[in-house]
Amino acid sequence: MGVCTTRVAALQVGRMFIGIEIEEEYHGMGKERI
Repeated sequence: MGVCTTRVAALQVGRMFIGIEIEEEYHGMGKERI
């Protein structure tokens, strides 16, 4: 899932999103973005 680029794009267009991140570092970075 990386740093939630797809999640952010989904939110911008009003879509739902489910993602899984294995790397704890990326998970933390993604949470900060959203």
